[in-house]
Amino acid sequence: MTRIPPASRVYEGMVEAGVGMGCPDEITAFQTLIGASVAGKKVMTATSAPGFALMVESIGAAWAMEVPVTVVLVQRMGPSSGAATTTAQGDVLAALCISGGYRIPTLCPGRLEDCARLTATAVNIAEQLRTPVILLSDLYLSEGYRTVDPDALDMNVPILRGFLAHGEPPVGGYKRFLLTESGVSPRATPGTKGFQFIAGTDEHTEDGELISDVRAGVPEFIEVRRKMHDKRMRKLRTAVKEMQGPEVWPEADAEYTILSWGSSQGPVREAVLRLRAEGASVNSMEFRDLFPMPVPLVEKVLAKVRTSLLVEGNFTGQFGRLLRAETGFRPDFTFFKSDGEPFSPDEIAAKVKEVLVRA
Repeated sequence: MTRIPPASRVYEGMVEAGVGMGCPDEITAFQTLIGASVAGKKVMTATSAPGFALMVESIGAAWAMEVPVTVVLVQRMGPSSGAATTTAQGDVLAALCISGGYRIPTLCPGRLEDCARLTATAVNIAEQLRTPVILLSDLYLSEGYRTVDPDALDMNVPILRGFLAHGEPPVGGYKRFLLTESGVSPRATPGTKGFQFIAGTDEHTEDGELISDVRAGVPEFIEVRRKMHDKRMRKLRTAVKEMQGPEVWPEADAEYTILSWGSSQGPVREAVLRLRAEGASVNSMEFRDLFPMPVPLVEKVLAKVRTSLLVEGNFTGQFGRLLRAETGFRPDFTFFKSDGEPFSPDEIAAKVKEVLVRA
């Protein structure tokens, strides 16, 4: 890892735990993780927008090589060093649109209690599907200090590594990138007798043989390339079965619903409590599993919404765009904040009261 704010605290925590390794730059860091993951280790890194930009090519390599890596992307207001100590929720589309050619699972904790559990969940998804996974955090969570009841951490998450090839090698040889319905191929670690394989970043056949530039235009290998790409994309179909719909708090039936994701959950809940104490019929709908979105579950919950207010910490409503693209849902009102400061319960409550007048 590299020490880049506001992901520094994640780095420091891993070093303190004896599982962190410092690297001179983000490219080196991610490629080191690829090597460790191919060797069978569970790996994770944390970065912010500038470092994430440097990692993008290597993330694509890990996707093509079908290597599990978890990336904690700690959001901040500015893309460079001028706003490194401010918070934001502006990297949703950056995470989802790393490349036009592929997508990877993306999760987002809302509270400190979620950070531990969702990190374990993200690592499990990466390991089971052999793919990079992104965990979206932000400065407000990464560098915030709160008292948390240990019982609320909910760390009852099993360690899942997926199927590891062992025993006698298959007849005809081991195919590391075997075409499967789920998109997940049997994984073997180097040194497993009879399970030698090639792990290249270029497109390849089932046994890892590269499709070079010379072969790229040959119809036979065009079809191989198509099948391999489709195979990896099928992992999203497998992943969506594990995704959860939004949580509605404190109860499902309300006249007005505040939609949120990430660290705005805390101030939103506080605003809901204050408004309900004043007699308003308000609840909160909180999203954590962003992509692949479990559309039927989300649509079922959204169908009960009467009047909605979307709250998110960026200028363009990036999550709102994702929600509309996936479900067609458009919030009735929006409240966007992009000044580098976290939302406060007061300003959210004030916005809801404004909406109450206009609705």
